[in-house]
Amino acid sequence: MTQEQKNYINTVLDMYCINLKRSSDRWECSVKEFEKYGIKVNRFDAIDGQQITYDELLGQNIVTNNLDHITKTQKGALGIIASSVKLWREISNKTTDKWCLIMEDDIKMHPNIIELFEQYWKEIPSDADIIFFGFQCLYGHDPYDDSILSAISDKISNNVVKLNKMVTGNHAYAINRKSANKLLTHFIPTSTPIDKFPPEKFNIYAFRRPQFPFTTKELVDDMYIDTAIWENNYPIIMHGLIGTRSEKSTIGHLKHNYMWFINNEIFKKNYVKALDYALLIKENLSIYDKETTNFKLWFKIIEITFNLNIVTDEESINELISRSETEEAKMGFINNKINLMTYIENDKRESAIKLLEILNNLSSESITETFNHAQKLRIKGNNELSFKLFKKIMETAIINIKNNNVTHDRKIVYFDLWDELGTVTFYVNRKDLGRYAFKMIADLADSKTPETLEGLKHVGSRVLQNAKYYDCPDLCDRLAKIINNLQQSTIIYNDS
Repeated sequence: MTQEQKNYINTVLDMYCINLKRSSDRWECSVKEFEKYGIKVNRFDAIDGQQITYDELLGQNIVTNNLDHITKTQKGALGIIASSVKLWREISNKTTDKWCLIMEDDIKMHPNIIELFEQYWKEIPSDADIIFFGFQCLYGHDPYDDSILSAISDKISNNVVKLNKMVTGNHAYAINRKSANKLLTHFIPTSTPIDKFPPEKFNIYAFRRPQFPFTTKELVDDMYIDTAIWENNYPIIMHGLIGTRSEKSTIGHLKHNYMWFINNEIFKKNYVKALDYALLIKENLSIYDKETTNFKLWFKIIEITFNLNIVTDEESINELISRSETEEAKMGFINNKINLMTYIENDKRESAIKLLEILNNLSSESITETFNHAQKLRIKGNNELSFKLFKKIMETAIINIKNNNVTHDRKIVYFDLWDELGTVTFYVNRKDLGRYAFKMIADLADSKTPETLEGLKHVGSRVLQNAKYYDCPDLCDRLAKIINNLQQSTIIYNDS
């Protein structure tokens, strides 16, 4: 690397490394990495998650009241959210649009980053909001094959992609004054971890790993595979010019992902290992959400013990009985009734017989009953459960509409369901289904479906206003024309 190349990166970028005062060892390791490549990096004093609470961040309008339970209870996650917002605000007040590279304190640079940077940088399009110098990709793909990028991005050049799917990991990304303001306006307050930037809101570009001979198998092992975070079982695969050192996470999110571990081990038929993770959840029930504590954990333990051909765990059966009136257990019973009955149908213990009675007494709710239940949950602010119920109705409704087999609940199937989905999907970060719901409304209106037209006649302006939050201008224009025509014309309904 030449001095001219070092000068280029130091001129183009202001660089920051977020670091806790009590993590001086991590800062020292990072400084050695920066000095190795001759780059000038400012230490940014992180806000210690141990010193703040979720309620404080809620009061400061940094997070929403829909922040997922796992993030709410992770002190480290709250700390990185608060620290990031603090730094974004500082960048937003700069007097120039110079790009700022933000790094965490466990980064590891590609050995040729200085030589390659200028070419990479010049290939970034001018409309960029966020530039990932490094990011994490999906678990389970070949760490030595970057063809996975074709499934989550569009190729811009041999060195740069534009992300069209959400990735994670904010160990190295760049923003400028303009994009900092955009993040503070359109991403904060957040209902997700701070590294889940939605590609439908931002133009997000990312650097690819340098190709061979710059990147070898040995180098991938050294800087693009992080095994320390997930107990050496689930490697985190990274891409870009900057990876991480394999060090224990200071955020502390490992224990919150045990349910994911359980499902993965069940899929691989590693039932003993799955049971080990379930028992770890039992040790820390207070940090988990109600869906886990009221149903999922106990259901999974019953499933695991059934597959191990050992006596079904009676404590889990009793837990489900005691929690059977909770919304989460009711939802779990509805969605897993057949499997659960299979696991305990030959069990003659009193507890198993009682649970079977509860399952047998479950009425098969009509669409109207399920819809009303979901609507009440949404009004109460329980958006996650509400969404799951609406989605369950949607799957049935799509089939019935396709087969022209809607004999009951026509108002719900042809309008109210899609109207509700156009609201609740915003709060659960499923805008893809929200856009689908608005398209369904438009399609049904074009088909002169009376219930759809009647619904738009009464609340069309609200539907259109909601659609504008889903980044679908063409669909909004289409809905606007339909609603405008409704107001000006007499519509002949199609009653088929």
